Amino acid sequence: MANPTSSENMSMTLETATACARSNRDWDKVREHLRRNPRDFFAISQNRRWSIAHRIVYHNKTEELKRILGFFSDDEIDITTKSGDNRTLLCIATEKKIPHPNMFEYVSLLFKQNELITAAKKGNWQLVNDLLENDKELANEKPPYSSYFLIHYVIKNGDGKILQDFIKKFQLKLNLLNKNKETPLDMAAKLGRQDMCTILRRAQGIPEPEVPSNPSTPTKTGSGLRPLGFSAIANDLMGNNDESVLINTANPASKQVTPRQNSATTTSNPRSPSSPLSPPMSSDVKHVRAKKTIVKEVSCTDTDLFDESASPPPSPLPSITDLLSKRLTCPLTHKLFVDPVIGDDGYTYERSAISQRIKTKRVSPKTNKPMADTFHENKLIEQLTQLLKNQN
Repeated sequence: MANPTSSENMSMTLETATACARSNRDWDKVREHLRRNPRDFFAISQNRRWSIAHRIVYHNKTEELKRILGFFSDDEIDITTKSGDNRTLLCIATEKKIPHPNMFEYVSLLFKQNELITAAKKGNWQLVNDLLENDKELANEKPPYSSYFLIHYVIKNGDGKILQDFIKKFQLKLNLLNKNKETPLDMAAKLGRQDMCTILRRAQGIPEPEVPSNPSTPTKTGSGLRPLGFSAIANDLMGNNDESVLINTANPASKQVTPRQNSATTTSNPRSPSSPLSPPMSSDVKHVRAKKTIVKEVSCTDTDLFDESASPPPSPLPSITDLLSKRLTCPLTHKLFVDPVIGDDGYTYERSAISQRIKTKRVSPKTNKPMADTFHENKLIEQLTQLLKNQN
């Protein structure tokens, strides 16, 4: 009968896990302990000089090291951590290079990858360039714990020139996925980096989205009249992408509705199919699409309008200002954005508010997951907010 107090039945502590690592045994139990307590990987127990990490390298447990490194994310590990006698993992691997060449090769590569990614996180592009000049294969590699490849950090912390230069010079791969399963183009679009989107599309032979020559004039599409310019951006932001009608937002309380062009609803100023489109409405009348489920299309000859027993007309629609204000409001300050920035959680915040919050709570206000203290300007939201203010 097994002894209930034996090491196999005891819960691991840092001391027992370190003892197992020192004796080169029970690595499955040590691994499980580290999965539950990742901070113990580089922790040094009392009266010891080496951590579990240093012991793994010393005992040539290369595959074990790879598996354990996968437990971590960027901000949870520093592989350059030294032992009690001032030695790094690379120092130990170098000392054991002859008997354990595979471990030395892996740890050497790991330290190079770590140095490159750390430089990219800090935006030290000169160092990144120098490291890649010495080893170009690093350009498309990363440590197991890194959330991003180099190209993702260029998009996050760099600019269009750096991206273009590195793609050309070091053949950065454009289909690498980050921790959120995003390609570089996905990430650039999410961050509003339009210049980088253009560079990435051209590098992959993807055509640019069509842009109308006169963004202030409504144009006809397959589903009817599509408002462009400010209103188009507003509608895209609000997600109104289905069949639509045009609403007079200069007077939101008005029940005037300009329906899509068709013979059943157009009774004034009719035109034949060969007639040109009528001139756009005056500049003080802004148009925005509204969902068909919200606004009922009616004909000017509809007798129900004069039938007291008919259903009452729909309530007046909220103005475009009211609708957009909700989308252009910081979730922390509950005020319109002034200096909007994007966090690494993909959400937009007021810079001063999120910077203050991250000092005490290093988690996302939206996802409650760990969040870095690096932010990027959201030019699109800033411009749209300014346009909204100009409408008032």
